[in-house]
Amino acid sequence: MTAKNQNTCAFLALLLSADAVFIVLHLIRAYTPYLSSSYYSLEKDGGYAEVFQYIKEYWTTGVLAALFVRTRQAVYCTWSLLFGYLLIDDAFQLHERVGRMLSRKGYFGDSPLTGLRAQDFGELTVSAFAGITFLVLIGGTYLLSTPDAKQVSKRLVALLGIIIFFGVFVDMLHSAMESLPGSSILGVVEDGGEMLAVSITCYYVLGLLRIDRDFFSRLHLGLLT
Repeated sequence: MTAKNQNTCAFLALLLSADAVFIVLHLIRAYTPYLSSSYYSLEKDGGYAEVFQYIKEYWTTGVLAALFVRTRQAVYCTWSLLFGYLLIDDAFQLHERVGRMLSRKGYFGDSPLTGLRAQDFGELTVSAFAGITFLVLIGGTYLLSTPDAKQVSKRLVALLGIIIFFGVFVDMLHSAMESLPGSSILGVVEDGGEMLAVSITCYYVLGLLRIDRDFFSRLHLGLLT
């Protein structure tokens, strides 16, 4: 294994080990009398784990933007916009707020059969709209991409699918089963799984960026002129 590969693997190990620490801290807070602060919870908006998630999404967004600047492949720009949206959505609870607004306007009703609330249907609608929008944007730029950029997009689709599985489907399952005993473990699976998936995505995207000093010099000179 080369030194570069060792470094990238070490970075992935650091990301995943940090996720594991946050998951353990959440479990300690949930099932012991220790760590009473809600900021140790995976479900706390603006909590320690959430902030780490924001950082990874920010890195992913920035690296994809840098790849667009370097390669001029528009598909990297649309991927950057998508992860930027995910960052904004997580940081400001965008789909939760809009979904709540839609449910209050009476567009949806509770479903006793599935256990989903009107707000859950509102959140799904917002997520579906965003998903379709980015699907069109990424699909259009994908067709104009080089073979290398297309291969990267295929892998990002797979990684995004994992993020969506935990962030949407497990989230909805958790909401539907919230009143049942032991359902809190689904919250750990949802948030923990999403954190691990974002870490792997961040690691993969950072591994794509092979920027040497010459590129930084050209970028710096370009900004000055």
